[in-house]
Amino acid sequence: MVPLSVIQVADYFIAKSSPNTKYSVTHLKLQKLVYYAQGWYLALTNEPLFDEQLEAWVHGPVSPDLYGVYSQNGYLDIEKNGSELNIDVKAKEILDFIWENFGHYTGKQLENFTHEEKPWIIARGDLLPFQSSNNVITKESMREYFKSIIFEE
Repeated sequence: MVPLSVIQVADYFIAKSSPNTKYSVTHLKLQKLVYYAQGWYLALTNEPLFDEQLEAWVHGPVSPDLYGVYSQNGYLDIEKNGSELNIDVKAKEILDFIWENFGHYTGKQLENFTHEEKPWIIARGDLLPFQSSNNVITKESMREYFKSIIFEE
């Protein structure tokens, strides 16, 4: 599969969202959903879902590209854009799995989860909790971490 863009992955989740419900999507939540999508996709296929980097920011994994598009929404729900994403079956299965398992959490809950996970912790290194960072969360650390979760079960 040719990798999608991080924006396409985000748009897939936005299309599945329901504003003003627990299945709404904010910018913070969207950042964490694309992180989980990338991690699970890497673990299951050994290929990236998207090529863009994720960085270990204070509030968890962030795609700077996605930040540039949706950060102006702040903590408000992002409205559906009506676009349908034409993706292969494997990518759709994984994105639907992420939505079904993580879509009902708030952005803050997902942020808290990521703060306990090795890819973000490793990328942060010895930074203080509120120290800004552009450290890259490597695809390899994500692949290893999510593989360990999948095959531990």
